[in-house]
Amino acid sequence: MLDINLGSETSFAIAARLQAMGVPHVFATGYGEDVAFPAEHAGTPVVKKPYSVESLRETIGVLVA
Repeated sequence: MLDINLGSETSFAIAARLQAMGVPHVFATGYGEDVAFPAEHAGTPVVKKPYSVESLRETIGVLVA
């Protein structure tokens, strides 16, 4: 799980590396729909903060389905 906002940076570069290695990942964000996703990450599952066990289970379930 990668938090999108890392202060003055984002985790999109880390996500690109994980994607290239075939490592499943999800994004976490507290900004809702305000985040502009690069095209290569448009299909990556997102869990919105504050997240619950249910929302984590559902979002991570997408990766293992």
